[in-house]
Amino acid sequence: MAKRKLNLEYDFDFIMLGIACYNKDYMLCSAINNKMKIDLMKVEDLVLIDSKTKQSSGFARFSYEDEDAIEYNVIANAGSNKSYLIPEHEVFDYFLVIKNTNSNYDVDALVKDLKEIQIVILINKINPNNLKSKGNLILDN
Repeated sequence: MAKRKLNLEYDFDFIMLGIACYNKDYMLCSAINNKMKIDLMKVEDLVLIDSKTKQSSGFARFSYEDEDAIEYNVIANAGSNKSYLIPEHEVFDYFLVIKNTNSNYDVDALVKDLKEIQIVILINKINPNNLKSKGNLILDN
């Protein structure tokens, strides 16, 4: 039987912010909820399986979808088994991934607002297309 290779192309057309914060995930999400007037809720962890070691790692995730179908996800960068979701950005504790935005979405205003949260130490925009480990960001709800 002949083998066939399936090539999948994923769309990484979303906003991604890296957040450094020494507080627990629920405290950060509560602060983001208050600032943005949204309702991030704990959902099932994002689970990745290392192709080399076959070990699975879970990454805490909080999610919210607003009335305009804009989806907000806060995902922990550090997972179980001392692994990182995005190893090339170990400095960030969490990532805010925002999907289904339009061209009018003001990312700079969002960054400015989130910088005002006292527990946020650092926040930066990240281009997911430039990440080696961007495949880890495929979120299927």
